[in-house]
Amino acid sequence: MTKRTHDFSIYLLKPGVDAETALDDEHELTRITASNLPPNSQLFLLEGEADVWWPAYLGIDKSLRRNRLGAVLFVTAASRLFAVTFGRVSSQLCDESYEREFGLRVTLNSLDELKLSATDTLSPAGGRQRRTQLPIEADLTVLDFDQNSDVLKRLSGKVREEFKSIFSSVSGTDCVRVRSNIAAPKLGELCSALLKLSRLNDYKKRFPQIGKIARVTDPATVRKLDNKLVAAVNGRSALLNLTVPDLTTYPHGANAKFVGGGRRAASFSDVFVEPYFEFLDSLDQNGVVNIETLRRAHKLQLESDQGTQKYPLYRCLVFDTSLKPAGPMYHLLDGQWYRVAKDYVIDLQKELDLAWSVSELPAYSHGSEGAFNQHVAAEDKQFICLDTSSMSPVRKHRVEPCDLLSIDGHWLRLWHVKRSTLSFMLSHLFSQGANSIHLLKQEPSAVENLRALVKARAQSGQGPFLTAIDGGLFEVRFVIVTHKNPMAKAANLPLFSKITLRRTAKELRAYGVRTRFEFVEDQSPKATKKAKVKRVHAL
Repeated sequence: MTKRTHDFSIYLLKPGVDAETALDDEHELTRITASNLPPNSQLFLLEGEADVWWPAYLGIDKSLRRNRLGAVLFVTAASRLFAVTFGRVSSQLCDESYEREFGLRVTLNSLDELKLSATDTLSPAGGRQRRTQLPIEADLTVLDFDQNSDVLKRLSGKVREEFKSIFSSVSGTDCVRVRSNIAAPKLGELCSALLKLSRLNDYKKRFPQIGKIARVTDPATVRKLDNKLVAAVNGRSALLNLTVPDLTTYPHGANAKFVGGGRRAASFSDVFVEPYFEFLDSLDQNGVVNIETLRRAHKLQLESDQGTQKYPLYRCLVFDTSLKPAGPMYHLLDGQWYRVAKDYVIDLQKELDLAWSVSELPAYSHGSEGAFNQHVAAEDKQFICLDTSSMSPVRKHRVEPCDLLSIDGHWLRLWHVKRSTLSFMLSHLFSQGANSIHLLKQEPSAVENLRALVKARAQSGQGPFLTAIDGGLFEVRFVIVTHKNPMAKAANLPLFSKITLRRTAKELRAYGVRTRFEFVEDQSPKATKKAKVKRVHAL
């Protein structure tokens, strides 16, 4: 007779944690005894009335059973303590009591790398989360996992033959979820096997793409990183940057200001970290903050005719740091810390520095990017201004070919200009450059529309431009207007902007397109004050 299989969710507790300290301070569990437990184990039961909203919402008069039942079994095995959960009781565990990515390590060491079926990934640069599922078995490449920009959250597939006697399926991130026919008294053996699997480094050979970028989820590590962030803010560090966490196009006349601590700061025409430092200096206690100040009290407020939007400062700060000199780099973006392998960061910097150029464009001292583009084309006849134009086929959304167009021998140069080194704005810039090339390479009508734009806007010498368009040799040049030293090259870019730029360059290279980036000196003021500091009620 075949043994019945069951699904188990198993957490590996941190060293020094026992059953009592593993449970949340407000847990609702009761310790009980049972007749079929493994050795060296303790069982805690959750029972009671479930709070279900939908029967009353739907007007159901029938008496329904609303029992809430779950349990946590603490098992000691291989000198470590495990928590095996039954039912929806994971919230009863203390968030800091268990090891992070235990489930992911077990999964990576257990699955056949050629028989994968699904991935859950996160792309930090754009905040995109994606689940990819296939009807066939494949490797990570077919599942469209980008090792240079994606964070692997979960992986599914076929278990390797040598582990099928232990479990028939496996998945997980922090906890490991396995399906097994093991008897209850032998759960300790299952936990020991999982612990052994989690300690293997075999997955690094079979999945060399994994581990370059990872979310930091361990609360203790997050606290250490938060302490570094607070020290940087209180020290008014030049390594801090400020951004709007949403991809936002500022409405005309929009103001940015900082609120909290009983004050409302002056309004500014753009978002920079220096005005926030000025706001801090205007507060009592010399503008010293703690992590709760950044998470809750202080907010970035955007005001326009379209309304007001507020963001906690913690979500707006962009910061790179490390905890050990030879250790990994950590990056804060949109309120989430990411761990990035140090050798990966070094290789990324070296590769992008090769794509950097000294800019031939004039310094920026204009009221808008559009005014700058028009000025460049008016002063230098080798440029055509295509800002605000569109080459999209009929009934498709507008796609701007570029801001400026020029030629270099047989190559057609498409210049895209952005006055910002903030991560989300640069992601938008790189996306614009990629979308333009995709359209030109895939839609013949877009090429014809570009030719028509050249004929309409070229002041003289259309012929070489039209010849270059027909030749199909394109070079995309990303122009970044900044106060930073251009000789710092790729070091001027936030970490995830570097990752996005490399991915974009790789995509364009597949089309035979060259990619370059450069910096133009920003000679305009960093921000314009629009109001005086005044006291208001604390937020």
